[in-house]
Amino acid sequence: MASDVLSSDSLETALGEMVPVNAEAVMVGGANIVATDVAASNGVVHVIDNVLLPPSAEEAALRLVMTDLRDALRLYVELLSDQVAAHQS
Repeated sequence: MASDVLSSDSLETALGEMVPVNAEAVMVGGANIVATDVAASNGVVHVIDNVLLPPSAEEAALRLVMTDLRDALRLYVELLSDQVAAHQS
């Protein structure tokens, strides 16, 4: 139901992607929620005013690389900080 959608920070799409939910603006994945709790034969529909498209394979790969790079850089900075602190002692 709508209360379940708006109480989440993000929702999983049918493709397994996570889209952000903004309860203050009543948005999901950058689209406005325009109708909620519409009964359907196989569940409940929440209507949005935009089409949510999955990222292309290139975009998905770039996201993975950027996440790995960010994590590696964060670890490098931590190790470097530890070495500097040890050297200054």
